[in-house]
Amino acid sequence: MMDVELYVYDLSQGLARMMSQGLLGIHIDAVYHTSLVFGGVEYFYGAGVQTCYPGSTHHGQPMEKVKMGETEIPLDDILEYLDSLKETYTAESYDLFKHNCNNFSNDFAMFLVGRGIPDHITALPETVLNTPFGSMMKQRLDAEMRHITQAAVPPENNPMIQRERKQQRDDAHRGSQNGTAAPASSSAPPAVQQNGSDQTPPKKKLKKLEVRSAAGGDQKNGDAQASSQTSEQTPKKHPKKLEVRDSAASKADGVHGSVYNVTQLSSVDNLLAGAKDKCAVIFFTSSTCGPCKMAYPTYDSLAAEHTQVPFIKIDINEAQALASKYQIRATPTFMTFLHGKKDSEWTGANPAQLKGNVESLLQQAFPPHPHLQVRVPTLQFGRLSPITYSKIPPLDKVLAKMGNQAKDPAVVALKNFISSRTSNTSDLPGLPDLPAFARWLRQSPSQLPADALFTSYDVLRCALVDQRVSGWFTEESAPGDSETLTFLINHVLTLINDDTCPYNLRLVTIQLACNLFTSDLFTKSAFSNDRNSGLPSMLVQVATTSLLAEPDKPAVRAAASSLAFNIAATVYRLRREENREALQESSQVELAASLLEMMTTELENREEKKDATGTDMLKTAVFAFAYLIYCAPQGGELHDLCSAMDAKAAVLKLKGVKDLEKVASEVGEQLLGKNW
Repeated sequence: MMDVELYVYDLSQGLARMMSQGLLGIHIDAVYHTSLVFGGVEYFYGAGVQTCYPGSTHHGQPMEKVKMGETEIPLDDILEYLDSLKETYTAESYDLFKHNCNNFSNDFAMFLVGRGIPDHITALPETVLNTPFGSMMKQRLDAEMRHITQAAVPPENNPMIQRERKQQRDDAHRGSQNGTAAPASSSAPPAVQQNGSDQTPPKKKLKKLEVRSAAGGDQKNGDAQASSQTSEQTPKKHPKKLEVRDSAASKADGVHGSVYNVTQLSSVDNLLAGAKDKCAVIFFTSSTCGPCKMAYPTYDSLAAEHTQVPFIKIDINEAQALASKYQIRATPTFMTFLHGKKDSEWTGANPAQLKGNVESLLQQAFPPHPHLQVRVPTLQFGRLSPITYSKIPPLDKVLAKMGNQAKDPAVVALKNFISSRTSNTSDLPGLPDLPAFARWLRQSPSQLPADALFTSYDVLRCALVDQRVSGWFTEESAPGDSETLTFLINHVLTLINDDTCPYNLRLVTIQLACNLFTSDLFTKSAFSNDRNSGLPSMLVQVATTSLLAEPDKPAVRAAASSLAFNIAATVYRLRREENREALQESSQVELAASLLEMMTTELENREEKKDATGTDMLKTAVFAFAYLIYCAPQGGELHDLCSAMDAKAAVLKLKGVKDLEKVASEVGEQLLGKNW
C-alpha cells in the first residue's frame, strides 16, 4: 500500500493572485500545475509524462500538498496503466487550456485512489477562457508558457535515469569482481551462494520468447544469442544476491538465474537432485587458473539467460572433496547432467564451445514445441490486436429508455464524457467520476426494467473504448462489493442460464466484453495467475454459451466469435511472452469445443442453404481456435479434445470456403498434424 499525494504549484509565482483582478476581471489564486507523488517518485505531464524526485522540479516547492488517499494497486499494474496514459498525454498534444498537467493528474488519481483532483483546479482553464482577456490571449499564453510547462527534468533529478545509472555501476563493479575468485574466509557463510544485483526494475519488460514444451516449461529469447564474443561477455541480468545453505539447497530450484558458487558436497547433491528431471551444468575452476577467467562472463551470461537450469561453479582449491569425487585433473573442466545422469565432460576455456554445448544440452532437456518447427505464416504474422465495438449510438435515445435513472449525475457525467470524446478527438476530456458510475452500474439491474437494462451496459461499452476507463475498471475494487465487471457479467450469465436473457442485453454484453481488451493492463492483470476474480472464466462462459445461440440472429454468434478471438489471442500472447497459461485448462477446452462445434454447424448451414454469407464470422472463429491451440502444452486436455472431436478433419473442411484456404490448411495440416 502506498500513500498518494497531490503536489500543487503556482506557475505564476504569486503574480496571479496580485494581478488577476485587474487583467481578467476575476480573482484567481494561482496558475495551477499539479503532479502526483507516491513511492518516492513525482509524476507529472509536460514534455510527455515525466518523473522526478518529489519536489525537485524547476517549479520549486509546491504551494500545497493534498493527501489523495492510499493505493493497493501493484506497481507493475500502475506502470502498465501509465504506459497507456503516455499514448494520450504526449508532448505534442499538450495544451495549456485543454490538455494539461491537471487533466493528467485527474486521470491518474482516478485510477490510483478512485477520485479526481479538486474541481477548482481542473475548472480554472475554463474560468479564464470565459473572460474577454483570457479568450483573446489564449494562443499567446499557451505559446509563452511552453518553456515553463514543458521543461526537461535534469538527469540528476530523474529517478529512472539515476536507477539505470546505478544499475550500470553495479554491473561494472560486479563484472570486475567476477574476474577474480575471492578466497573463502573461515567466518564466511558455507555452502552455496548466488551473486547478483539487488536492483529491482520499476516495471517488468516482456521479451519475445521461444516456447518450449510444457514438460520443460522453458522459453528463451530467440534474439538473445550473442553474435560476437564481445556481446557474450555481458551478463544479461543479475538477480538478487542469495545465500542458499545446505538445508535450503534442495529448494533452490526456483531461484536460478545466476551462478551457484559451491564448496560442499551436500550442496552439489541437492542442486543436482533438484534438476533430475531436466539438466544442470558444473564448472570446475581454480583461483590460480588464468584461462578459467576467460569463461566466467559467458558462464554467467548463460546462467542469467537460462533461469530454469542450475549453473554451478566449484573452486577445486576450496573443495578438494568435490574435485576427488568427480576426478577433476585439470581446470577449467565442464560437466553437464541430463535427467539425473552425467551427459558430457570437456576441458578448455573456449566460450563458443561452452555456449554450443550448453545449447545442445538445453535442446535435449527442453525440446522445442512441435508448432515452432512448422511454417504457419498466416498465424505467425497474423493480426493479434483485439476486435472491438466502438460505434456510438444516439446517446439521448439510449438514455431516454432509462427513464428517471438517466438523470443520475453519474450517468449524465459519463454521457457527457463519451459525447465530448467522440465530438473532438483532439481535446480528450478528463475522466468523469468513475467510482460513482460504477456504483450506479451495480444498482442498475434492480433499478431498470429488464427490457431496458441493456442501456446501462451499452453506455459502459462506449466508455470502455477509452483505455483509461478500461484500465480503471480492471483495477477497480469497491470495499464490500464485487468488482463491477464481475458483477455485471455474472448477472447476464445467470439470465442466460435461466434462458431469460433479452437478446439486446446479451449482444451488448458480448460487445462490452470485447472492448475490455483495448487495455493491455486488462489482458495482463485480469488474466494474471495471482488474480482470483474469475472474470476470464466468466468471459469464456459468455462466449461459449453464445457461439451457438440465436440461430436466426447471427449478430450474437459473430460477436461471440470476436470475444473468443480476443481471449484466444491473449492466451497465445501470454503463452509466448510470459511462458504461462492465461486460462485454466478446463476453460480452454470449453472454448475450443464450442468453436469447433460452431464452425461445423455454420459450414453445414452454408452448404444446406447454399448461403455464402458469414465468412467473416467463420474466419474469426478459425483464427480464435488456431491461437488457442498454437503452442499449447503437449499431452494436455486441449490436445485430447482435438483428437476426440477430430479437429483436423473439421478444420480442413473450411479449405473450401473462400478466404479461409490458407489458415485452414495451416491449422489442419500443420498445427493439428501428426507432430502434435
